[in-house]
Amino acid sequence: MGSVEDLQEKIKRLEHITVVYEKLSRLTEQELSNAYEMIKMYEAINDFTRKELIQIKETAQAREAVSELGSDELKKSFARIGELEKANKELQNQRSKLQ
Repeated sequence: MGSVEDLQEKIKRLEHITVVYEKLSRLTEQELSNAYEMIKMYEAINDFTRKELIQIKETAQAREAVSELGSDELKKSFARIGELEKANKELQNQRSKLQ
């Protein structure tokens, strides 16, 4: 009856090996699931960072445009002040001539 006992022992070892492989398989599946979740998180972070960089670039461009507009308006204002000063002097000269 040694061979029956040997077979039973082999069956027990095979069952144990099967259980171990099933546990390893579940652990591997969980690791894969965690890895996919991490990939999704990294992709979300990457997407967020890309959007942030685009917003920073757009903000910088908008500030530059506003600065240029402000500079143009300032130049126009000084030019207008110069025109008004010149017109004022002419009016003062005309008033002086009339008096």
